[in-house]
Order: sequence, then structure tokens, then C-alpha cells
Amino acid sequence: MKNLSSPFAVVANGSPPPNCFTILVIDDLPENREMFARILGMAGYRIQTAVSGSEALQSIVRQPRPDLVITDVEMPGLSGVETVRQIRRLPAGLSSLPVIAASGNPDTAIKRDMIAAGADAFLAKPVDIGELLETVAEFLRRRTPPAAHRVEQQLVTSAA
Repeated sequence: MKNLSSPFAVVANGSPPPNCFTILVIDDLPENREMFARILGMAGYRIQTAVSGSEALQSIVRQPRPDLVITDVEMPGLSGVETVRQIRRLPAGLSSLPVIAASGNPDTAIKRDMIAAGADAFLAKPVDIGELLETVAEFLRRRTPPAAHRVEQQLVTSAA
């Protein structure tokens, strides 16, 4: 496992630093959303949550936009597979959003279907915290700077 340099470092006031990366967690089960939010929040990420694929798609197009998505696979309404397919159909810039699928179902067809739909990675639930943080960090290293910071830079540039 790679050294993530204090993945649980938190700013003194308990909130993530400004311009940190934002992760959207999609899961119909509140305990799973809370678990991901707690782990990733302690690692310094800003967290958004959605209870469904439909709600997530609305969040992705609003500001602040997430830098990465973690989605459950089996959800009522829009499944994780269909959610990922719809993310990949969004306009440029949004369609390339990194997506990590997570499922407690051991069926290998689920992993295959999620990757075929466009998920970038797949994690088994219950998640291994080290593997989760390493996978998230790997994809976010490629998206520097965070989406929130990119928006601020655009506003400053257009105001000048």
C-alpha cells in the first residue's frame, strides 16, 4: 500500500480545507453513506451524498461539482450500472468524472457490468479503508486542481 501522508489529518476546526476535493457518495442505505462520509471526511475530503442515481445526476451538474463519485450498485430506481451509463453520456468534463463502484454482492457479473458501463474501479463491501483511500487518492491525483478551485479560478479570470 502506498503512503498517503496522513490520510486522517483534519484541519483544526474539523472541516476540510478550502478547495479540497469533493466526493459524491451514492447509496440508498443511510449507514453506508454515513460510513463512506465518515472515512472520507476524516481524510480531509468534502462530501456530498445522494440516496439515488437520479439525485446524484442532479448533483453532478450543479455547483459545487464533485471530483469523484462512489456509487452503490444495487439501488431502487436507477441502478448503479444505469447511473454510471448516464454519467458517461453527460457533456465533456462531466462524463470523464472518475467513478468507483462498491457492492456487497459477491456476484462477479456485477463487477463486470459496472466496469462495462464505465466505472473506473470496483470495491467490495465492506470496504477495506486502506484500499478505499488509496483508490480515491489514485484517481484524484489525476484531477488536480479540485473542481471547486477550478470554478473559483474561472470566476477570477473572467472578472479580471
